[in-house]
Amino acid sequence: MKINLISFLFFITVFIGVISCKHQNDKTLQKSVASNYINSLYLEADSLKKDRSIEEALRVNKRALKLIHSGSDSIMIDIIKQRISLFRKIQNKDSVIIYAQKLFEIQENRKDSSGIADAYFRLGYYYRDYKDIENALVNYYNSINIYKSLGDSMNVGKKSVNLSNLLNEAGNYNEAETMAVNALIALEEKSNKKYISGAYNAIAIATKQQELYKEALYWYDKAIESAKGPNEVNAITNNKAVVYLKQEKYQEAFSLLSSVINDTTLNKPKYISSKARSIDNWAFTKSKLGHKDAEQFLREALELRKQKDDPFELNASYIHLAEHYADRNNPKALKMAQMALSTAKVYKNADDELNALAMLIEISNNPKEYALAYQHLSDSINKVRERVKSSYAKVKYDVEYNRQENERLKGEAQIQSLEMSRAKFRNIILILLLLIVFGVGYWRYRWIKNKHHREKEKTAYDAELKISKRVHDEVANDVFNVLTLVQNQSISAKIKDKLENALDAIYSKTRNISREYNDIETGINFPENLKTLLANYNNQKVSVISKGIDNINWNSLEEVKKRVIYRSLQELMVNMKKHSKATLAVVNFQNGNKQLHLGYSDNGIGIDKEGLKLKGGLQNMENRIEAVKGKVTFETSLNSGFKAMINIPM
Repeated sequence: MKINLISFLFFITVFIGVISCKHQNDKTLQKSVASNYINSLYLEADSLKKDRSIEEALRVNKRALKLIHSGSDSIMIDIIKQRISLFRKIQNKDSVIIYAQKLFEIQENRKDSSGIADAYFRLGYYYRDYKDIENALVNYYNSINIYKSLGDSMNVGKKSVNLSNLLNEAGNYNEAETMAVNALIALEEKSNKKYISGAYNAIAIATKQQELYKEALYWYDKAIESAKGPNEVNAITNNKAVVYLKQEKYQEAFSLLSSVINDTTLNKPKYISSKARSIDNWAFTKSKLGHKDAEQFLREALELRKQKDDPFELNASYIHLAEHYADRNNPKALKMAQMALSTAKVYKNADDELNALAMLIEISNNPKEYALAYQHLSDSINKVRERVKSSYAKVKYDVEYNRQENERLKGEAQIQSLEMSRAKFRNIILILLLLIVFGVGYWRYRWIKNKHHREKEKTAYDAELKISKRVHDEVANDVFNVLTLVQNQSISAKIKDKLENALDAIYSKTRNISREYNDIETGINFPENLKTLLANYNNQKVSVISKGIDNINWNSLEEVKKRVIYRSLQELMVNMKKHSKATLAVVNFQNGNKQLHLGYSDNGIGIDKEGLKLKGGLQNMENRIEAVKGKVTFETSLNSGFKAMINIPM
């Protein structure tokens, strides 16, 4: 019944295990299938985006997003980034910000510092895209500081260039310079020339806006040296030419821009914006130099920009045309200035609105309306810029304060950790000392105990020798003397024979007892002594067989252990002779695992296990063996012989 129950339980365990494994495998398979399907949806949405089917791409992306159950899945981040990109395509500002914030929350939950820094930067980028300069600055700055804490100098440099450009847009030129210099330090000896050039360009813009034109030209030259690719070189050259225009050095600007116009790379379709800007700036210098074909090229630039339909670029053309016509008292100037004002309002650039209003004040017959608008806008810009500067300063202070506070707490934590380490070290030393003391104490205890056993064994051995000597010297001699006396007395032959036989038997017993407990030879003759001992018990009734005596390395065994083995065999032989009624006894010696194994067995009557109580010789044998850290076990049962196994360490 018990076996059946165990079998049933084993079957149930195996069954549950199989079901669990199958369930786990099914879950793994389902997860893999779902992951593959989500990936396919992601690729499908990406393909639809390229085909400009944005609404359909958003629907596919939403299906993929619904299938993701865990924010820890890396695919979720890709899906959300894709969703943000799609909403940007259709100018859905609110959704872009909502999902950008969701991306940030996911990275925070994952405790991914690099991911958090990237999410901060993305938020800043989107806020900047939607002209929310304050939030853009905050997120850019937070992103940079996390990258700093991670030691990611490349990203610190790249993001610092972006922040520097944003600070220039916000009119915070001193901070823009500082951030651009920080970018150069972070990007030093790095191979990414694009961002090094961008940092130089940002410094140049900041100094130009502060009317430090000579310094601006120096930084533009540095930017051109580091620029990568003709389009970047042309863009910076245009910026440098604007400085010459600000200085009214029209011939220098014209010469510089003429080299750009002759660059054939501008004819590529992808560079249409760069070409339009270069032609517009070049034509404007021609206008200032009085070239008759200036209007033609200004119009050409305007037409190129209309192809792109970018209000920012159109504004630049309208301003230049307005100034060109104003210089020639052409009434078309008013219309161009009004167009410049309209486009500036479209992309909400206050500086460009001010430029257009300034032009309208100059050329309008009724400038009051424009002057009031200019004053109101100028005041608003100043207030906004002051607020942004204050907000940025506060962000810097908060971040720096938190950084210092974190450093302080980190320092305190390090001190506390050091103290804990010291305390832990002291505890370890104390424990080691206690272990050493305990170990030494235990070793001392064992040494004393072993010494006591050795002394006890020696005392017992000496006592045996003493008894043996006294039996030999006193009892045996006295018996011998009595025997001699009897032999010399006139006693009847019958009585005399009986007395002689009895006394002779007593004399033999005393001699045997003396021999049994006399000194044991433990030297090179010890194996032969063992053989002799065993052979003495061989007779017509009992056969004693010994095996393996010569295979033992007796030289490696201590004297006390040899005596124990000898006495133990002696006790076993006596026990066999007196009690077992055996006809065969086998003694087997073996080496193994740094121990001497001595096995004894006979075919005697044995004894019931419950009746096996060690006493007399067997008890003495066990005591001797334990005294040398050995072990003895007995196996016996009624009518099944007697066995003993002795193990003694070598």
